[in-house]
Amino acid sequence: MIEQPCLEWLAQWKLFPDTAQRDRLAVAGIGPLCGMIYPQGPLARLQVATDYMIWTFAYDDEICDEGPASGDPNALISATSRIQRMLESPEVAVDATDRYGLALRDIRRRMMALGSAREAARLTAVLRTYFMAEMWKAVAPRPTLSDYVTQRLMGGGGVTFPMFCYWVPNVSLSEKTLVDRRVMALTEIAAFFAVLDNDLFSFPKDSMRGQDKKGHNLVDAVSREYDCSPSDAIVTVVRMRERILGLYLRLQRSLRGQASVGLRRYLSGLDCYISGELQWHRMSPRYRYINAVDGACCLVGADVAEEPQDDSTEPLPIASIAWWWHYDPAGKTT
Repeated sequence: MIEQPCLEWLAQWKLFPDTAQRDRLAVAGIGPLCGMIYPQGPLARLQVATDYMIWTFAYDDEICDEGPASGDPNALISATSRIQRMLESPEVAVDATDRYGLALRDIRRRMMALGSAREAARLTAVLRTYFMAEMWKAVAPRPTLSDYVTQRLMGGGGVTFPMFCYWVPNVSLSEKTLVDRRVMALTEIAAFFAVLDNDLFSFPKDSMRGQDKKGHNLVDAVSREYDCSPSDAIVTVVRMRERILGLYLRLQRSLRGQASVGLRRYLSGLDCYISGELQWHRMSPRYRYINAVDGACCLVGADVAEEPQDDSTEPLPIASIAWWWHYDPAGKTT
């Protein structure tokens, strides 16, 4: 119901001039992904969120990772800055030739047409953070672990997706609720789970294809930080995920008891977001096969564990996300 319109929207704006790349993205299952992470809400809103999701994948693949601009920081910064200005100017198409800018402007205009001018402006604001992180990545190969975590959380669309957990189901949340530091911590954690899982699931494919030469993967960052093998780094990343999940669950439980109906719905939406993105990563051909479609496998297994390997309440030694533990009900502060 949302998959085919999404692919038609992708073609309408000519995102990916290469048909093979567009076909590869077409089998990734973006429709099922959005159906799992945003399971409730009007179809029109879900379609906007799904179209935005596929936009981020296309932008990431063509502009940031594989296209001509991916190896030229000046070109990437220029292209991304123009896209941002297109988004900031919904009344007028600043550049009628900018495929990605026009498509993203369409997303904002559709949100506004659905009576969500405030949320459209909020998406525009958070996209500045997304684009800033991509520019930082372009000029900072092999970052420290703490810097990489910031880049990954803010880049790749990570921080932009959770807002759809309340926008798609049309849940009303006050500005006071959204800026509550506990709510912000849970939002960042949910966003980070998606990009952390993406790094874990994409690492085999990218390694076998020799695609990431800048060390922009959490497994690479941990391997550099602790001078360990990739296999040991993968174990460390999984343990990091489990410790963060423990914090998320404790913070969720403590907040639900005093939360409004709207906030409880948003917190449930974040749960669906985390479980949905994990399930999608496990089933998508994008990560199972070297060519992201079919044929030779690069990933097997990825089954859910019976119990965590790390249930410690100690904060992770990563400065850029240490503030999350300041609100840990277990009482650990940094």
